Amino acid sequence: MITNTKKYKYHKVVSHENYKVVYLETNRLDATCAQNFIFDVKKSIGKGQRALILDLSPVQFMDSSGLGAIISIFKSLHSTTLFLLCGAGENVKKLLDITRISSLFKIYPDTKAAEQALAC
Repeated sequence: MITNTKKYKYHKVVSHENYKVVYLETNRLDATCAQNFIFDVKKSIGKGQRALILDLSPVQFMDSSGLGAIISIFKSLHSTTLFLLCGAGENVKKLLDITRISSLFKIYPDTKAAEQALAC
């Protein structure tokens, strides 16, 4: 059940009962937006969430700043909060594999699959 939706410059956050989904709304996660993205996501996630799902569906290009943003958000979460990535396109998936970031997080094909994984 959706409890709240908040829109930011590069993404929107949809709050559910015990988890949040961050939907990126830009095709680039790079140095031009990474710092604002990190700040806004950290501000919006709050405490007491069981999980945070980051939907990368529209992202076609990601540089080291984008990778750093993902790691920074992950590191800011409480140790009991699950962090799930989803929707990584071919180019982004290759980058996550090359940098071995894909070994740190479960990556799901889409938001629905990530939400189903939380239900288990």
